[in-house]
Formats: sequence, C-alpha cells, structure tokens
Amino acid sequence: MAARVMLLVYALASRGIMVVLEQPTSSLFQMIPRFQHMLTRLTIYRAQACLGYYHGSSKKPVYLYSTRSCIHDVHEFATTKRLPKSNDLVTRVTRYDGSVAVTGAMETCSHLTLEQ
Repeated sequence: MAARVMLLVYALASRGIMVVLEQPTSSLFQMIPRFQHMLTRLTIYRAQACLGYYHGSSKKPVYLYSTRSCIHDVHEFATTKRLPKSNDLVTRVTRYDGSVAVTGAMETCSHLTLEQ
C-alpha cells in the first residue's frame, strides 16, 4: 500500500499537482523506507493539525505532508476555535429511528456497547 501511495505522489508531483497526504501523528508511515527515500527526492512540507478544528468528531492530531509550502496555512481554514470533548476514538450518534450508531475503534473502547 505504501509503495502505491508513493508512486501516486511521484506521478502527481512530476505533473506539478499539489499533493497532500494525511497521517495520524501516531502513524509509523513516516518510518517506511520508501517514504524516507521520497523525502530525499522531493521537497515535502509537513504541517500538524487537529481534525477537531475542522468539525471532526474527535481531536485526532494529524500530520499533513504536501509538495507545497502553503500547507502551513491550513490553520487559516479552521471552522471552530474549540476542540471537541472526546476522550475516545469512538463516536456515538443517535439515528433518526432512535437506534445508536457507534463508529471508530471499538476494541479501544470496550466499555461502549451497541445496545442501549
């Protein structure tokens, strides 16, 4: 999978197309040798953002890797000044029929159940 992503980055960058690659800050993707090699071949800029500032359901800090320096301006497009209050990677939403939908990493939040 990483090799395919790197191939797409190379192809798009060679055409002058801006590329943005999002990775959670906890990801080990940046340690993959192909990614490290790409950093020696292309000029890549990195910005950090929290998806909660863009109406994400959790704080989720991410790294944004881009072929353009304007990625550092991503903070100008934040849609809120407050991060959501979420301690989990799981969100619970009550559907229109009253049932509860749970999304995210259930194994990290075993205290949540699908039934009420």
